[in-house]
Amino acid sequence: MRRINQIALCAITLLIVLSLPSCQKATQRHQEVASEDILKEINTIKASLSSVKLKAGVDKPLIHLPFQNPEEISSNNGMLDTELAVKFTTSSIYNTVKDENISLYHRSYNGKLVGPTLRLKRGDSLFVNLMNQLPTLEGGGACDPFEPIHDGVDPNIIDSLRFNNTNLHTHGLHVSPMGHGDNVFVNLDPGCSFQNRIGIPDNHAPGTFWYHAHLHGSTAIQVSSGMGGAIIIEGGLDSQPEIEKMEEKIFIMQQIPYTPDTAAGGNPDRYAVKFIEGTTFGPGSWQDGIEASTGWRTTINGMVLPIIEMESEEAQRWRFIHAGVRETLNLKLVSLEENKINHEKLHVVAEDGIAYGYRNDVDSMTLQPGYRADILVQAAVNTSSEQDTLYLIDADSPVLDETDRTEYESEKVLAVIIVKPKTSKALARKLPSSEALAVYAPYPSLVNEPVTDSMQYVQFDIVPGDTTLFQINGEAFDHTRPPRQLGLNNVQEWTLTSSLGAHPFHIHVNHFQIQQHFKKVNDEWVEQPTSPIWKDTYFVPSSDSIIIKSIYKDFVGDFVLHCHILDHEDQGMMESVRIDKDNRITAYLRDRGISICGPGYKNDFDITELE
Repeated sequence: MRRINQIALCAITLLIVLSLPSCQKATQRHQEVASEDILKEINTIKASLSSVKLKAGVDKPLIHLPFQNPEEISSNNGMLDTELAVKFTTSSIYNTVKDENISLYHRSYNGKLVGPTLRLKRGDSLFVNLMNQLPTLEGGGACDPFEPIHDGVDPNIIDSLRFNNTNLHTHGLHVSPMGHGDNVFVNLDPGCSFQNRIGIPDNHAPGTFWYHAHLHGSTAIQVSSGMGGAIIIEGGLDSQPEIEKMEEKIFIMQQIPYTPDTAAGGNPDRYAVKFIEGTTFGPGSWQDGIEASTGWRTTINGMVLPIIEMESEEAQRWRFIHAGVRETLNLKLVSLEENKINHEKLHVVAEDGIAYGYRNDVDSMTLQPGYRADILVQAAVNTSSEQDTLYLIDADSPVLDETDRTEYESEKVLAVIIVKPKTSKALARKLPSSEALAVYAPYPSLVNEPVTDSMQYVQFDIVPGDTTLFQINGEAFDHTRPPRQLGLNNVQEWTLTSSLGAHPFHIHVNHFQIQQHFKKVNDEWVEQPTSPIWKDTYFVPSSDSIIIKSIYKDFVGDFVLHCHILDHEDQGMMESVRIDKDNRITAYLRDRGISICGPGYKNDFDITELE
């Protein structure tokens, strides 16, 4: 992975946060000398903004286009019923090195670079008919979505014959993992369809979530092709008086690792997302792709360097979703004054879909793969008749892990913000205080809750060798192994560590609350300042130990935990988990000789059937 700094969390407890003036109003802007990388980037953009011209015989350049949210589908009368067609398509995308549009051949949802935003209310039902229209790579399936893909083969060997099988995961939703719910053990063959039926609980936390493909072995290649989209559960912060007035922008941030499409006869004008050993994924691959002639660039809703317009003093709500596979984003909103960078404050109000209950004003926000953040931004006062320009940048990130020191990515601009003089339009021009946000925190704290289940340990392991092994607690994913078992309504405490490399820990179905964060310094564990926020994905460096708590409510069944560097997950850094009630699921399957992901395992029974 790239250089990575500590996750940009509020570094103090809620009590302290609420007492600080920085959480009540915007603080003085921080200024620093701009790096050569960002100076070059901004000066290039300034020149291109005034000189982007249409070349003879080519399409309009797909750069510096007005920012657009993804296509949106909303629920109606308690139901969102839609279709997602998984298919190959050809899209146009701007290449900053070639300075022109290129044709990109890739797997997609509905033929787009980004899936549609699904907007629901609490208590709604989400029906998604997932239609696999990809070509068959081997044989042909019987369209049994519960037939395991890995029978008789090593599930952790990258095998391109599985790349066109798929399923759907609703990342961060607190919903059932069973049957036609958020079931990542579903295996949908090409030519087949599967009806996902997901009920959103009446008490679900409102917020920013997302969906993506999650079949073990094909997750990275499909997500890196653009197979992801936002899920918005309405309520909560949406009704806060200041936020309710704000324009909302959704940022699906993707890193698409395309290469020249030799399968198309070596056509230099067509590119494709495909797995090439040591090139598509792995340490240094993205770095090489953006620094060399490939011209990769983090896109926002499929766009390269979109233009966002704001007015003087205008406040907007930006929903950030890191839908990439492995690269860190260290987001800053800056302006350039001669050779100095001015940092505009990012006012963070939620992470991973869960409202803080306060406002955290920061200079930067670090997003690891799978992370989301709801951020309020406010343009500075512009009293002149001229427009000001801000830049959303992916900044350098200080190294936490020795294994990352060889990897460097130059700072890049991701979007350009044009701040125009104030008009008389009725726009949001005020930020809420921390006190005004306190009532929107959806979960009570687990800090003082006693642990009522067995202690849980997760250690991410990378074992170098002729074949590098990716493991959790010394074992790679095995669909026939009995899952880690946790009790319904029990409070669990987990310790998260890594023996080599840094890994974003993600677990399905329920969020967890950060308790403590320790760093090893000179063979001693030193506690780091942190805040007890709720997350569903959390970054674990090899020098650190993270303590979390969780409580599994409402749903039983089987699901997974894994590293959200998705090529790590595909190669074995995943584990099955079961939430059970009085061991009834385990006994039911044991008595019938059925193992998880084995023949006959449908994962579609209700706990009431076992009474």
